[in-house]
Amino acid sequence: LELAEERSRLLLESAEEGIFGVGEDGLVNFINPAALGMLGYEADELIERKIHPLVHHSRPDGSHYPIEECPMHHSLTRGEAASRDDEVLWRKDGTAFPVEYSSVPMRKSDSIAGSVVVFRDISERQKFEEALRTSRTTARGLLDATKESLLLLDKKGIIIAVNRTAARRHQRTPQEMIGISGFDALPRNLRESRKAHFSNVLQTGIPA
Repeated sequence: LELAEERSRLLLESAEEGIFGVGEDGLVNFINPAALGMLGYEADELIERKIHPLVHHSRPDGSHYPIEECPMHHSLTRGEAASRDDEVLWRKDGTAFPVEYSSVPMRKSDSIAGSVVVFRDISERQKFEEALRTSRTTARGLLDATKESLLLLDKKGIIIAVNRTAARRHQRTPQEMIGISGFDALPRNLRESRKAHFSNVLQTGIPA
C-alpha cells in the first residue's frame, strides 16, 4: 500500500498537467506542483478550501460564473464526467488563462467520494490556431484575387480547394466544386490528356 501511494505521489508531482482533487465536502484535498505553478498559489492556500471561488469564479469575458453551472462542480454533485476547452482559470494575481480540462467523479461503493480535475494551459495552442486561421484567410484572399483559375486536387484528382476565378469560369460556386473530379470540370477533349499529365506528375514528382 505504501509503495502504491508513493508511486501515485511521484506521478502527481512529475505530471505536466495541473491536477487537483476535492473531497465529498467540496474542499481541495490534493493539488500537484504543475497546478500550483499555473495558478500562482502555494499549496496551503488551496488545500481545505473551495476552489471554484478562487480560480473558476468568472467566465472568459469576466462575467460571474455561478458554481451551479460549473461542469467541475457537477462531477462532484451529479457524478457527471466533463471535458471543456472553452473556459479559463484565474491566477492568484487576477489574470486568466485558457484551459482544456477534464473533470471526473470519484466513487466509493454507490456514493460520490469526490472528484478529480486535470487541466492544461492552452494559450500557445490558441495562438497557433489563430495564426493558422489568419494564414488561411490571407492565402484565401490571395487565391481569390488572382485572375488565373486555380484548382487543388488530391491524389485521386478530386478537387479539395478552388479559387473564385475557376468557379466563375465553370459557372459554379467554390462550394459546389469541392469534392468533384477536377477532370470532369474540363472540356471533354482535354480530360484524357490532363489525366495523363496529372498521373505523370504524381509518379515523377516533377511539375510540368
